[in-house]
Amino acid sequence: MLALVFVAMGVGHFVPLMQHTMVAMIPPRLRGRGLLSGRNLVIFTGLCEIAGGIGLLLSQTRLAAGICLLVFLIVVFPANVHAARNRERFGAAAFPLVPRLIFQLVLMALLVGQSCPLDHVETSGADAPAPSKRRLLRHRGCIRTDGNCLFFRANLDWDRP
Repeated sequence: MLALVFVAMGVGHFVPLMQHTMVAMIPPRLRGRGLLSGRNLVIFTGLCEIAGGIGLLLSQTRLAAGICLLVFLIVVFPANVHAARNRERFGAAAFPLVPRLIFQLVLMALLVGQSCPLDHVETSGADAPAPSKRRLLRHRGCIRTDGNCLFFRANLDWDRP
């Protein structure tokens, strides 16, 4: 479901009226010329959202897509702030700042949850436990660098039947 949200938001970057509004939402100090023109930035961010959404669907790319989309949400937030501060110019496209911030934080939390599930079962590999036992990976805060998840540190526990 979250993947569909990002793909749909990304496709919106290619709809002419929406694209025009998004270009205007980019703060002037962040717009440039040529490759960094507002239109190119909007197209690039649309491609990022589409690629990230598709990446969330594939287990091999889910973590990388989640990290990239988290960074993406942080990077595009200044455009949302600019729009919120200029509501008279952007109308319905300008969400009030506090609800938009809450929405961004909820999206970020959902990304963390989807790209790095809080509990999952490991039952394969050479060190797989006997069928009567399962090794559960329970995540606890902080950053982990020893496996699939960069968002949480993990403790391994053994379930007893």
